[in-house]
Amino acid sequence: MASSGDRDLVSEMRLMHLVSSMLEKIAQGKDEPEILSAVNALNDRFRSCENILDTLPSGDLTRAEQLDLLKSLHDRLHRTREMVQNYQSLEVFKIVEDDPANNTVPMDT
Repeated sequence: MASSGDRDLVSEMRLMHLVSSMLEKIAQGKDEPEILSAVNALNDRFRSCENILDTLPSGDLTRAEQLDLLKSLHDRLHRTREMVQNYQSLEVFKIVEDDPANNTVPMDT
């Protein structure tokens, strides 16, 4: 389910109602200040959308580059998980449960 932040982003990216409003004002022969107001509102929204897109991580990458990056990150995660499992299986990390005397760390005196 989309979060409230996601819905805000989606609504911020909707431009059609602004384009429609501008075209209606032109078709109705509205005064130039009203048309310019609609054009400015659309331009402001374009700038807002650009700012949002500029802040997205990896937003400057193509879809193929993003998929390559995602694959490399998944591969890295898989290798890291394998290494953790390998390290956990080393004898040094195993506790001998049969002999409680071996569970203590010797102290230097």
